[in-house]
Amino acid sequence: MSHKWLYNLLVAMLVIIMVAGCGGAPTETAAPTATAEIINPPVIKEDQPTSTPKPTPTPKPVEAVTTPEEPKEVTEEFSVNGVTMPFNRSEAIISDQVDFSIFDSFNPFIPNGEHYQNGVGQYVREYLWYTNYATGEIIPWLAEGWEYNDDYTELKIYIRKGVTWNDGEPFTAHDVAFTMNMAMNPEYDDLGGLPQSDAEFWNEVYAADDFTVVFDMKEPRPRQHLMLWCRIVSGTIIVPEHIWSEVDAHTFKNNPPVYTGPYKLSAVYPENKVYVWERNEDYWGKALGNFPEAKYAIYRTGPGAEQQLAEVKENNMDIFGLSYDNYVQNKADLPQINQVVYVDPCPRAAWFNTAKAPLDQPEFRRAMSMLMNREKWGENIWSPPSKPAQGLWADYRNLDKFINEDAKETWGTLEYNPDKALELLESIGYKQEGGKLIGPDGQQVVLAVTTPVGVGGNEYLMGQDFTEELKSIGIEATFEYVEGVFWDNVDMGEFDIGFWWFCGATVDPTELYGGYTCDRVTPLGERATNGNEMRYCNEEYDQTLLALQAVDPDDPAAQDLYMKMFDLWLQDPPGVPLIETYYSVSFNTTYWDNMPSNENLYTVPFNWWGQIEQVYFQVTPK
Repeated sequence: MSHKWLYNLLVAMLVIIMVAGCGGAPTETAAPTATAEIINPPVIKEDQPTSTPKPTPTPKPVEAVTTPEEPKEVTEEFSVNGVTMPFNRSEAIISDQVDFSIFDSFNPFIPNGEHYQNGVGQYVREYLWYTNYATGEIIPWLAEGWEYNDDYTELKIYIRKGVTWNDGEPFTAHDVAFTMNMAMNPEYDDLGGLPQSDAEFWNEVYAADDFTVVFDMKEPRPRQHLMLWCRIVSGTIIVPEHIWSEVDAHTFKNNPPVYTGPYKLSAVYPENKVYVWERNEDYWGKALGNFPEAKYAIYRTGPGAEQQLAEVKENNMDIFGLSYDNYVQNKADLPQINQVVYVDPCPRAAWFNTAKAPLDQPEFRRAMSMLMNREKWGENIWSPPSKPAQGLWADYRNLDKFINEDAKETWGTLEYNPDKALELLESIGYKQEGGKLIGPDGQQVVLAVTTPVGVGGNEYLMGQDFTEELKSIGIEATFEYVEGVFWDNVDMGEFDIGFWWFCGATVDPTELYGGYTCDRVTPLGERATNGNEMRYCNEEYDQTLLALQAVDPDDPAAQDLYMKMFDLWLQDPPGVPLIETYYSVSFNTTYWDNMPSNENLYTVPFNWWGQIEQVYFQVTPK
């Protein structure tokens, strides 16, 4: 979607990505003083659930991991940002991340309540399901299954038996219901991270027993269960009722964080910007064979660019962001490094103001898209080298089934073909005369291209090149970067064609399609506040979307509707994807085997996403 609020989120995510995922430069590490903060345990309630109804079958367990009974003698003394660790280097996985500034709080619901990319959101907090975009798998985790009634007004979620919080208390349906009721409580409307927008559609959410959560909904919602999946970075956060029911969520620091993951907090060194997490020997997943062999997991603020390469050669980190270009230049000296290239959820894109002529014509917009040289931009502008977007979303395996290849062939919207673009323009009354493209009104076509990205940025370079394409067919085209007021201009409809990004679908295309309906259209000159800044309206699109939203996504009847929605978008596009957004992540194989590689990409490799937990289950010591 193109919402301005999403831009703010993307800016934050891009900062994280640029620093941690594509070789940016976090601030230099703090002076080598090492003072760990004391962690006090929370108060635990005594009441525990008792009933144990049968949930859906559990996945087949893998072979269990055996852990040593006796601690090893420290023979490989090492330090992290000046902190000498009391265990061996071979027992730890060290991840580099951003410049940390929050060290005593792990509350995900309040401003500055936590730095989620310090490990807490990666392998301390877990989710009911995981979406593995690299393989297309949907992995049941804290839950095992879901079930709707006939009219999709009731949803039952079946919680996995045997799951415990890291303080030893059982994880049950009561915790899920408690968290959902927080979202329904007006007292918590000001908290972030709770599903308040979904809660508007619920009558009540309750635990029918210890392992069954029931959502009683005000209207049919056959996709309500998707809210509980870990999608991009994270998902709906569930908190333990026995702790959060006794505290004020607005001020509670959740220190140490109590979640269900395989690691728990060991120590924090604020001056050194280091978090040390220790394996939870009582982790519930051990019974299913999911248990990390790394006894410690460390997240630290990584070194600056000048120091980074030297530390890489010294094997001071295991998962980090060495820039793609830096890696290529030094590849011969880094045989131990797997440089993995993976795709961000938001392809780069161009958007059209469909309320302004001549962009109010679908054929004109398709012709504009055919002048966008995606192959050229992917190969020459983006680093790591990219490729044209494959669909209306990132190139994730779980979304492949929603791409209508016939529609791509029929409309040609996503191909670079200037000759075909001119033919299409001629078919609706445009012609070239004296080096100018003349419209049906007898006037030369005039268009303004813009971007929120400054000079030299990737979107800037693509927009600049596209402007030259427009001039080459006779359009009087201008290109500019308007600092500070860009999004205000977009909101008010004061733009023609804009180059930024294409976000939306992650597990279901309706996430994207739902943002561009007629009821969201705001007249030109009035501020758009509901996401449809393109002023896009297509009645057939709306009717098809309503039909799709009423059908279970797994119902065979849904597939035809998914294909039709894709077709309608390419026929009458409010915006078009351009190239996949690739970033690179580095994995050091000195101490650990089975680190991800481009040839063995078994999960999302970004160490600020929740899916990175799977790496800790997969790697083995040398």
